[in-house]
Amino acid sequence: MDKTEKREALILEQLHRSGKLTIKEIAHQFSVSEPTARRISSSLAAKHKVLRTHGGIRYLPGSEFEYSFDVLKNKYIDEKKRIAKYAATLIHDNDIVFLEAGTTIHQLAIALAERLRKKELSNVMVFTNSLDNLNILSSLCKVIVIGGEYRTKRRDFSGYISEKMLKYLSFKYCFIGADAINIDEGVMASDVDTVRFDELLIARSQSTIVLVDSSKFKNQSLVSYASADEIAMIITDERLSQSDKSGYRKKGVDIRCV
Repeated sequence: MDKTEKREALILEQLHRSGKLTIKEIAHQFSVSEPTARRISSSLAAKHKVLRTHGGIRYLPGSEFEYSFDVLKNKYIDEKKRIAKYAATLIHDNDIVFLEAGTTIHQLAIALAERLRKKELSNVMVFTNSLDNLNILSSLCKVIVIGGEYRTKRRDFSGYISEKMLKYLSFKYCFIGADAINIDEGVMASDVDTVRFDELLIARSQSTIVLVDSSKFKNQSLVSYASADEIAMIITDERLSQSDKSGYRKKGVDIRCV
């Protein structure tokens, strides 16, 4: 992904959250001139990814945000590290856990590796569909990769083979991320393969723990697949609104802000 593609992906990711952006907002948020912001907007409109408006761009219904691990990995990085560090404390000796792919779960793999190096844990078995998680943890504990079709932008495996393997496995916890989440529609993803995989993963786990930074509570995505009563715990950051906290707690979800 070159610099132009990465910039466009970041703008689309922000537009996916806010619904609209002005040229001035694009220029300010992405440190470009206003003429450059106009050129980027025109390019995105020509690719049918946005709607041009007077003075800006709007989200184009049907042009779903395209996930990119490389684009998102450093966004909200401090929040993701805090969330991951807390989540790592929930794993105990002899646990069998699944770490999904995704940028926040990537940080969980790093935090878990640190605990293992310090000998705070023993005999942990990790299943994952992420090569990144494998590389972080494989020298420190037993790691089993769920294979299948490799998706470069998500840096994970998914599809029929992955789903077939999951059907024969069981986990104490699965740790998953989300492209979006809210009290009414639950956990959401921007592609059907992720939805199918995570639905099965949740069914094969005793408890599902969702790791999401607070910005994800403002998002919308393509497919909703896990309601509040299927989630044991949500770990997010301290910026989550009080109304969101109260809403989930009324539904019986253990929500923790770190």
